[in-house]
Amino acid sequence: MMKIILVLICIHFSLVNYAQESSFQPELLIGNRSAMFQHFLKLPVNKKLSITNNFLIDNEYSTSENRIFFFRNSLNYHFTKRWQVNSAVGLKNPGLFMTIAWTYSVITDQKAFSYTVGFTIQKEISFEQTLIYRRSLIEFRQYQLQSQIVIIANFDRSGYSRGIQQFRLGVQRASTQLGLGLNLDQFGNSSKTLFNTGVYLKQIIIKNNNL
Repeated sequence: MMKIILVLICIHFSLVNYAQESSFQPELLIGNRSAMFQHFLKLPVNKKLSITNNFLIDNEYSTSENRIFFFRNSLNYHFTKRWQVNSAVGLKNPGLFMTIAWTYSVITDQKAFSYTVGFTIQKEISFEQTLIYRRSLIEFRQYQLQSQIVIIANFDRSGYSRGIQQFRLGVQRASTQLGLGLNLDQFGNSSKTLFNTGVYLKQIIIKNNNL
């Protein structure tokens, strides 16, 4: 399984040279409960199509029982600058999944907002919503105070099956961001909850190429 993940990551990096404007954002959070690494990779193919990859692994210090993993490849068709449809395959607790979703997004120099709604198939069908909001709060010389909120909610026949919330507040200089982070996870109608707060380090790498 890990071999498949590594092969897919290598394929993504090999495609970077062909993208108009590729974006790679790795992030490490060292918290009170666990250490978490995640990244977001975007590779535009042309004006209408793009490929995105999300990867996350969360390892608890004391036990492997609460290890969280997530890997998703998405093919996105952009109807307009704000509307797109996404089809995705991936791997997350407890196994393989497929998703079809629609995204509305607004991006400006100071803020970015996106809302995604769709259906995920993993053993059974769940209704999934994702909200992402980023905002530049204060700018002082070469430094910017940045905030970000990520909220993901899955609902199936049993109710609220899975929930994720991430909060970030950090200082960015050039392409590096450092600050405080909070991760919240809920499983099985919140019968099991996880809490992790600490310091995060994020790198924002954007590469421009001509097709």
